[in-house]
Amino acid sequence: MEDAAHRHGGRPKLGPGGGGADLISALPEDLLLLVLVRLRCARAAARTSLLARRWRGLWTRLPDLVFRDVAADPLLPALTSLQAAAGLGPGMSLLDIRVAGDDLGRGHSHRISSLLDAAARLSPVEFHFALPRDVLVTDVELPRFDLDLADFVLRCPRLRVLRVANDCYHSAGDITIKSESLEELQVRSRSKWTRCIDVEAPMLKQLTVAFHTINELRVSIVAPTVKKVSLECYYTIETEEISCWGLSMMTLHTGTAETEGQRLLTETGTEDDARLPLSNVYVLSLHLSGSPGWTAKPDAELEVAQKIESLLVTGFSVLELHFSTTEFHFGIPAKHAFGACVVRLLGMHRIRTATRKLRIVLLRSDVVKECPVNCRCDKPKNWRSKNISLINLEEVEIKGFEGEDHDFDFLKVIFRCAPMLKRMSVWMCDEVSTSNDRCLKSHDFFKAYPFVECNVYLSSGSKHHSQSCALE
Repeated sequence: MEDAAHRHGGRPKLGPGGGGADLISALPEDLLLLVLVRLRCARAAARTSLLARRWRGLWTRLPDLVFRDVAADPLLPALTSLQAAAGLGPGMSLLDIRVAGDDLGRGHSHRISSLLDAAARLSPVEFHFALPRDVLVTDVELPRFDLDLADFVLRCPRLRVLRVANDCYHSAGDITIKSESLEELQVRSRSKWTRCIDVEAPMLKQLTVAFHTINELRVSIVAPTVKKVSLECYYTIETEEISCWGLSMMTLHTGTAETEGQRLLTETGTEDDARLPLSNVYVLSLHLSGSPGWTAKPDAELEVAQKIESLLVTGFSVLELHFSTTEFHFGIPAKHAFGACVVRLLGMHRIRTATRKLRIVLLRSDVVKECPVNCRCDKPKNWRSKNISLINLEEVEIKGFEGEDHDFDFLKVIFRCAPMLKRMSVWMCDEVSTSNDRCLKSHDFFKAYPFVECNVYLSSGSKHHSQSCALE
């Protein structure tokens, strides 16, 4: 009789107690997923796992998942189970989460960060996340999310601290932040395509931005109350050279007189070397490397000056120049001179008029070769006779001073062009000792300038010679 009923389209008879065949569970899996989609609720879809073995875990393969008014505690294991099944389906197109507010309790910032971390691991095409209006979140981490940063900040009217890290080298790197509440901003981007940095934050106190760029750059910072600034610009391609030195990195940061003085006190061990005005200072730092790969251009100074100008969102008074001759893949680096490059940089109007303190750091490779004849590092040849009006320059420091003839030629230019110079301090390179002729030569050289306080230190920091100003 049952076979006849099947043949004529009749219903199968129910067994004792009302049980019978589960025709829905016998459907193909694609149709079962359509049934779950019609539920329009991830929580209801998850409960179908209790119906039968066939339904168990099937909800984790839905392309769209919506969690509405779900407590935070059960959400985390649910998202974890979704991650375990992520490789079985076509991928998640939508993840929509609205957290219930009555279950967050204390420590909800950590719970929310954990939920966002679990959601990020699912890599949904579209992600919606909502919290109750009465929940005050003070610290939340958004890991691995590809955000429209400008739009995100506008949606957070109470945001006070924002830290962003972009590790994608080929992503768009422009940085736009406009916030009325933001007090601290930290952005670190490895994208090589950064062309624009635009920050407007009237309440901002601390700003840190580290980024890479190829060439063109526009920076606009409107933050009238900012106290601490650090802008780090890395060039991802070889830039124009100045006397065979190419600009590879440029930074602008704030330093305090206290930290500057403490740095000198640590290096010299004497309180006399820690005298600085008690005010904040801005430091412009240029990192230059000597390489035959740099491009020589007749208008190199103009282009480098434009790069410097693009980063100078405020004035500066300390200029740091880091010269590095390290080993490159094409051979042993040359022992390039730095004097011509520094004189050309000091000839730029913005640098010439702003610099009160000049700090030069010479980093040499352990193995170097002598410069070739007529090396570009000594061009133009007339740099020794240049007259530059360094009327604001008061102090010069040189680390890694070797005492070569071209080094003393540079010092002569500084003494001649800086009428307000008060102090000259040089730290000899490692190979120079107290008995070395170059150390004695430095001692004799500074005797010709009795109106400037001159100090000579060994690389260890111990003072070899000190000459007080004749007016003191």
